[in-house]
Amino acid sequence: MNRINKIITTLIITFLFYHIVLLYASPENSAGEIKIYNASGEITATPGKLAAAVIAVEIPDGSYIYANPKGKGIGKATEVTIKKNRLLKSWEVRYPKGEKYQAKGDPDSVNVYRKAVRLPVAFEVKNDARDGSYSLNANLQILICSSSSCIPVERNIEIPVRVKRGILAGSPETVNNVGEFLSLGKKNNTDSSESKIQNADNTADTKTGIPESILFAPLYPEGKITGLLEAILFGLIAGFILNFMPCVLPVVSLKIMSFVMNAGEKKSVIVRQGFLFSAGIIASFILLAVLAAFSGYKWGALFQNRIFIIVMTSFIFAMGLSLFGVFTFNVPLLAGRAVSKTHGIYMDAFIKGVMATLLATPCSGPFLGGTLAWTLTRPPEIIFVIFLSVGLGMALPYMLLALNPSLLRVLPKPGVWMNYFETAMGFLLMFTVVYLVSISDHSGRMGLLLFLLFLSIGLWQFGKFGSPGNVRWKRGISFAILLIVAAAGYGLSFRYFFNGRVFSHERITFSPERILKNKDSGKVTVVEFTADWCPNCLLVEKLALEKDQVRELFARDDVEFMVADITRKNPQAESLMNRLGSKSIPLLSIFPPGEGFISPLCLRDIYSADDVAEAVNKAEKFLIKN
Repeated sequence: MNRINKIITTLIITFLFYHIVLLYASPENSAGEIKIYNASGEITATPGKLAAAVIAVEIPDGSYIYANPKGKGIGKATEVTIKKNRLLKSWEVRYPKGEKYQAKGDPDSVNVYRKAVRLPVAFEVKNDARDGSYSLNANLQILICSSSSCIPVERNIEIPVRVKRGILAGSPETVNNVGEFLSLGKKNNTDSSESKIQNADNTADTKTGIPESILFAPLYPEGKITGLLEAILFGLIAGFILNFMPCVLPVVSLKIMSFVMNAGEKKSVIVRQGFLFSAGIIASFILLAVLAAFSGYKWGALFQNRIFIIVMTSFIFAMGLSLFGVFTFNVPLLAGRAVSKTHGIYMDAFIKGVMATLLATPCSGPFLGGTLAWTLTRPPEIIFVIFLSVGLGMALPYMLLALNPSLLRVLPKPGVWMNYFETAMGFLLMFTVVYLVSISDHSGRMGLLLFLLFLSIGLWQFGKFGSPGNVRWKRGISFAILLIVAAAGYGLSFRYFFNGRVFSHERITFSPERILKNKDSGKVTVVEFTADWCPNCLLVEKLALEKDQVRELFARDDVEFMVADITRKNPQAESLMNRLGSKSIPLLSIFPPGEGFISPLCLRDIYSADDVAEAVNKAEKFLIKN
């Protein structure tokens, strides 16, 4: 039976992580391929003065890219261009000197870069640019070659720029970048196009529907992260607070069950258990950091995927049935009655740490939104550091329990009450199942409910004939029946009975064209970025948006309220979020009309009705000017 237990555990873990990585990892970011990123972070620039950013390219061993100038031989020079906008007066790229290389069959030599290269981009902000946060879009085109083949690669790199007057010498990073740019010297024989930027037109951004020439400088009441140490501190605090957010509270049983059930074990067992639970949390955050650094993952984006929701719902549902005594797996994966043995405690703690983290990703609490917005525009190594700090903050209470097992003395000793406690935890998990079903899309909700019914039948028979008390051959047959029932149930539920699309009720939807129309017609536009998988979004709706004072504001003729729903992929809404400097929800953006349009007031995470009223009233002041 131990062999079957290991196989079950391995299959479920592999299935879960395979789908996460498969759905969010881009083939372009597989191991051994080229890495391109903004190595400068946010650049502080003073209007009329030179500033610079650096784009870093890491080249795999055995490969090379062409330098600029590339020389007379065959190939394509590396080229960086800055997309048009109205922030910049001019810009210029300077390329390091490459090493000479002559390919077989080519009579002429070329210049190439190997290992790594840094490409400094200098620019000058217009004198009339307003103070605030902006974003430059750099386009990099390269040809990466090995001894056998060449592959063209094109990447867009975002360069955050903070325009600020009154700076005497600029930030140290900006000074260093400018020095690196000037040290290369000016070259007139580059293969790149002219580096003087032209006046931007009003062509609409195909992603957001709003012209790229409109450079937003959003105003956030909580301010901005100013450095790495501050981001780490806020990450620790945000991670700790995640333990108390609404979306985490329903799965509190995942965190305390092992501690309660094994409170009477040896001190060493409790220590290992606490650290393995913490390790599960931290491992999950490392995985999320990989997705964020190399695949553009946004916080909570896992819940945009139908397969992920089905897997998570089925897993939690099975755990609840186990606690109700419908069946028992003598494996650590399902926290049933048989996990009292020491060898099962440890894997149980680790898996629960992983599951608790994944179920926490729809939440964005205080400090988290601003921290993520700063982090996700940084190089991969910074993303890993900050995500790790958030994970450490979330794991902190359990690490303290591991280091101080005496704190567990407040828990009652194991006894008959444990049976009632297990049942209570089972009901709590069923509340989580209801929540997960509620955030699934309308077209798949009924299919998910039917699949859970099939799953319960399979698990019930497994409880009768596949429990550890039965002989081996009965357990094997019962487990095979469970797999057959689950597979057949999935096919019937999602492929046969409920494969049609069910449309939801009509809602006020996000419209970029309407936002621009309101800008010109003198209306304040309030945009709520929300999703069904975000319980904090539902919370702020109750606490703020449904209050009478806010409803009265939204009922005015000069105010229009719309909803940007990102429950499923919504490229226009998500692109606008990026342009506003935010990577998480809840987010409420208030766009003033006229000249104030480029400085929307943004409320992030948990906000109140008074916060909304104050922001709308500030935006309405622009009506008087216009």
